[in-house]
Amino acid sequence: MKSGTKALQVLVLAAAMIVSLFPAAALAQEARGTIAGKVTDPQKSVVQGATVTVMNLATGTSVTVKSNEDGLFRALYLSPGTYQVAVESQNFKRAVRDRVVLRVNDTLTLDVELEVGALDQSVTVVGATPLLDSATSSQGSVVDSRLMAELPIAHGDPYKLMGLVPGVSYTRSQ
Repeated sequence: MKSGTKALQVLVLAAAMIVSLFPAAALAQEARGTIAGKVTDPQKSVVQGATVTVMNLATGTSVTVKSNEDGLFRALYLSPGTYQVAVESQNFKRAVRDRVVLRVNDTLTLDVELEVGALDQSVTVVGATPLLDSATSSQGSVVDSRLMAELPIAHGDPYKLMGLVPGVSYTRSQ
């Protein structure tokens, strides 16, 4: 009787451990990204209450957020793609950042400095340097279908592709 009770306790403990791992696994599968930043004026003072509109250029969908009292904004749960980020506030020119590329699970930091002027004027930044993911120290790579087709790997074997990413190695058999 004691061995049956002990086995049941071990089974219940093992089941509880497995169930507790599911939330961690679900978080690791997140493909959406975030665009965050700080809105400032020419004197580097924060601009609170600025309207930040993040629009997906492929789908036309947009998310609108406001900067907080520290001038910070955060647009969450964005699908990977190319975005336009527009920032507006009274007594400032509208600032637009075109072609912001958001990849899988990226957290991009996009600080915006507004220029003093009328709201109907705008400043558009095009061809800026690529954004860095300064929120984390992780490295990521995206392999699109064009790259998959051009790589000299038989049948696009994913285990062989992992070896092409810097800092990644697969040591188990396929």
